[in-house]
Amino acid sequence: MASVQPRSDLFENLQRRYFQTVEKYLHQAQGSCPLSSNSASEACLKAWEEMEEEDWHIGEATIMPNHIHFLTFRHGSAFSLKEVLRRFKGRSGRWINQALGRSGRFWQEDWFDRWMRTEAERDKTIAYIRNNPVKGKLVTDWEDHRWRISSKFPK
Repeated sequence: MASVQPRSDLFENLQRRYFQTVEKYLHQAQGSCPLSSNSASEACLKAWEEMEEEDWHIGEATIMPNHIHFLTFRHGSAFSLKEVLRRFKGRSGRWINQALGRSGRFWQEDWFDRWMRTEAERDKTIAYIRNNPVKGKLVTDWEDHRWRISSKFPK
């Protein structure tokens, strides 16, 4: 087997295949789906509101039964992305666990992030986030999905 070097075409291909495989299983919403609980989803929305109060604007977000997607941007916050996500995960995880009567770590330790370098890339990401509940067969139109945030981004 060829050596897989970071930033190589082979590495990029493996990363893309891994992401597609994980995404396939997430969209089937099988196994543990703690966010299918209304109280858990409400806790997640509340944690996003807290991010807003810390000057990280939630431009687009959706809550799926077993994962979330959101697009955010810094609006003068003193908190870095790493710190605000740590705070989001801590709050939401605690609140979701309380709502579900459970304890322990709720979110996985890491996350997938990406810089939006162009409006076209941002628009593609927004469409992806909006289409998640449709792709997961939760709704036929993304606007019918109850557990979402959709707002305008500044130009």
